[in-house]
Amino acid sequence: MKPIVKRVLMTIAVVLLAGGLTTAVVWANIEERNAVCRGVVITIDNTGPSSFLTPKGVADELHQAGIDPYGKLIDNINTLDIENLLNSFQYIESAECAFSSDHYLHLEVKQLVPVMRIFPTNGDSYYINAEGKRMNARVEHHIDVPIVNCDFLRPNYKPTDLVPLAKFINSSSDLACYVTMVDANDPHNIIIYPNIRGHVINIGDVSNLESKFRKIKMMYDQVIPHTGWWACDTIVVKWKQI
Repeated sequence: MKPIVKRVLMTIAVVLLAGGLTTAVVWANIEERNAVCRGVVITIDNTGPSSFLTPKGVADELHQAGIDPYGKLIDNINTLDIENLLNSFQYIESAECAFSSDHYLHLEVKQLVPVMRIFPTNGDSYYINAEGKRMNARVEHHIDVPIVNCDFLRPNYKPTDLVPLAKFINSSSDLACYVTMVDANDPHNIIIYPNIRGHVINIGDVSNLESKFRKIKMMYDQVIPHTGWWACDTIVVKWKQI
């Protein structure tokens, strides 16, 4: 075969191959645009001790909001809008939404993780997470977190200001059992009600918590055995050592 003929044949082969690839890509794009949602797969991430969010519950919330992706064109489904909607639900900490290659819509939902339960003077109690997102408290959803009595009536005083205290209490199972309730209406005189009757503890604000609780332990270990539990009605650890 002459070199020139060989080059012509190779050129033709390359053109045909490129044309075939282009056709395949175009056809794949057309198929993708015409693809419909084959179903919704909901996965719940529950990292807390209580489980109150279910795939059915999430599906029902979406249905009530008018979101039903099944059978609809994937091009017409905005996954970001669905994520934003899910993140607005009070029982959800965060949500991610994406389609898989087999055209199923996958929703990965993290259940809200409450850090404390707020009891206002007037109104129903509620839970909050570390970012301050509120979740209604229901009888069937008992979550073992610190109980806080507070109305947050002072300017610039909000539930998230108490998150450091709630996290510190939750960091130890012994400490969580020790604290029965927190009165936080005065952010500079936060009162802890321990499970040991006869006294309360004034920790001041939420600063230097490790040092303050270490002083409380020293009081219990070194002083109370000599004075008795009824020697004082208030233990104050709010003051800094000079």
